[in-house]
Amino acid sequence: GDSNYDPCADLSYALVDTEGGTGSSPRQLMLFHRGAYIGTATECAFGFTSVTDATGNSVTVEYRWPLPGDTNAAPSGSATVTFTWNGTDVVMSADLPAELLSMSGCA
Repeated sequence: GDSNYDPCADLSYALVDTEGGTGSSPRQLMLFHRGAYIGTATECAFGFTSVTDATGNSVTVEYRWPLPGDTNAAPSGSATVTFTWNGTDVVMSADLPAELLSMSGCA
């Protein structure tokens, strides 16, 4: 997957791919505080997940999913969420859409 792991950063990440998977295969975002693993960003892993920005204390993630009529190669559902270190914990900027959770079986 992708990573900006930094043992000096308040928040860094590693995006873990499913071995042998495709773009729609689940990817899990693992978070680190000053090099220590603090957990996954979300309880469930989702396909079409990508990190769009990262700073020393935040990670912005785009979650995509197919809407009715979409092909799996071109999902049009989209939500962007930023995970930020607030000094003691990670705060998620918004809830994931119910549609994404339901479609992935994570509702």
